[in-house]
Amino acid sequence: MSSETQLTDEGLFYAELEKVAHEIAAQAGLFIVEALGKDVSVEYKDAQNSNGESAPVDPVTDIDRQVEEFVRAEVGKRFPSHAVLGEEQDTPPDPAAEFVWAIDPVDGTTNFVNKFPAFAASIGILQNGEPVVGAVWSSTTHKLKPGVYHAFSGSSLRLDGEEINGMEKNSGLRRSLSAVPGGGEGRTPRWDTRVIGSTTVECVYVAVGILRTAQFWRTRAWDVAGGIVLARANGKEVYEFTNGSWGKFEKFEPPSKTDSNTQPGIRDWSQSLIVGSEEDLDFLSTRLSRPGILKRAARRILG
Repeated sequence: MSSETQLTDEGLFYAELEKVAHEIAAQAGLFIVEALGKDVSVEYKDAQNSNGESAPVDPVTDIDRQVEEFVRAEVGKRFPSHAVLGEEQDTPPDPAAEFVWAIDPVDGTTNFVNKFPAFAASIGILQNGEPVVGAVWSSTTHKLKPGVYHAFSGSSLRLDGEEINGMEKNSGLRRSLSAVPGGGEGRTPRWDTRVIGSTTVECVYVAVGILRTAQFWRTRAWDVAGGIVLARANGKEVYEFTNGSWGKFEKFEPPSKTDSNTQPGIRDWSQSLIVGSEEDLDFLSTRLSRPGILKRAARRILG
């Protein structure tokens, strides 16, 4: 079998995965929309701040759990050999599985429980740790309505089947927008900064062209797996901060060790990423390499 035929077969399989992921993400979005008109039970994964005080952070709802259970069930029925990595269930995926579905049932839960309309349901399919398929239902798209952005490795970016080639800019526009977590400088020489409150939404908005760049400090695989595929499908790049420097992200690698001394897995992955055009990331990575800037950013985010 020629390499061209192998690539074609691979592309067809990715397209099949994308179709299923799109269907599941769309249904997850319906669950979320239906919940907006109901009383949603909210709990908090409390954590201590730097003063040793407990504060209500990282909310989780029954909708988060219901959506994740739905996605897990659908993947189990359609692709029983595939593993699932989800935010709400601590069970790590089978390390021997070639394909892993990294899912965030409701990314931007704080926005969701406060009815701030910027949240998403994210699906990213990994093949041996590399993101190859993405399907993200977003509560607000560039069409000003909910929808699913989707793509697979080697395809174009689409919104519910409609191809997206790029965002047209208003004539005379001189300053674009960039997402910075936890607040930060109001502007740089290239853009004004914004905080949306959903890693997935911010990543998708970079993919589409609403945002020029986005920064994610110590993010998790389920937050960005789907968005990485979407960004690359529309000509964007992803840099990862490892070993004291920025370089192109390739795949999710388990850390060498964990705080609990358990066997490290992809669930334990937590790194800093930046997303945007390669030119902008070269500028941003140089700016973010200044001494102490990552520590200051972490302190600002963690309070």
